Amino acid sequence: MAEGAESIRRRTGGRSARIREQVFGAVLQELVAHGLSGLTLPAIAQRAGVHPTTLYRRWPDPEALALDAIRDRSMTQVAIPDTGTLAGDLTRFLTDLDAYVRSPLGRALLALQLTARGEADRIRQAFWRERFELSAAMIERAKSRGEIPATTAARPLLEFAIAPVYLHAAVLGDGLDQHSIALFVRRTIALAQAG
Repeated sequence: MAEGAESIRRRTGGRSARIREQVFGAVLQELVAHGLSGLTLPAIAQRAGVHPTTLYRRWPDPEALALDAIRDRSMTQVAIPDTGTLAGDLTRFLTDLDAYVRSPLGRALLALQLTARGEADRIRQAFWRERFELSAAMIERAKSRGEIPATTAARPLLEFAIAPVYLHAAVLGDGLDQHSIALFVRRTIALAQAG
């Protein structure tokens, strides 16, 4: 992650927090309006009402800034549920994820993820590491409740669970209905229970 991007994240109050929110809101609006190819730091700065050097000091390029903003937004758009059962958690998680990746912002994220290079690629990798670490809580809770074996590896199971969402969004160009989500949830749990 860019050193500046990390430092702006550490300062959570006051002016820095306000600027960060303005910049992240602006980059997401620009991304949806113009796509990745039309994303520029000066345009983002203008929309955010900040001087371009504010951005250049913190992010090396528009892609790195976009991924950082998306990473921040994803934490609120696709929360890690705690419904009391693995089936309930996965159902809510996949439903929210499906809605998110088919939204204008989610489609922009898919395009950005596929083309990330350099610093943007490092941010993309950090994004996925963080998301898998946070999502693992669903699997750990299920293991502690005895729903799945204690030896279940969280990340491969989560990859199996989310793969259909991304296949449908990125390759097939559609989404999942509740029947399909329920089917994929059952298959994910059956895979875990099979050991």
